[in-house]
Amino acid sequence: MKKSFITYLKILVTIILFLIWFIFIQAEFEMVTKPELQTEFPIIHGWGAVCVFGSIILLISISFAIMLISTLRDLRK
Repeated sequence: MKKSFITYLKILVTIILFLIWFIFIQAEFEMVTKPELQTEFPIIHGWGAVCVFGSIILLISISFAIMLISTLRDLRK
């Protein structure tokens, strides 16, 4: 029972990470295609904002892959 609950929890976290990843991909796409949106952040301007979004997307992608691999291992057992 506990193992099943943990597996479902991992699947839920993986889905949430995927949705956050998708939102960040959309935001970065809009920032690249519409340069006036690059000044929306008060701290980071221009291509620096795009690079920050890219690094956040990369970190989310890595954690998404780790969670997916872990969940698949649990489902195979």
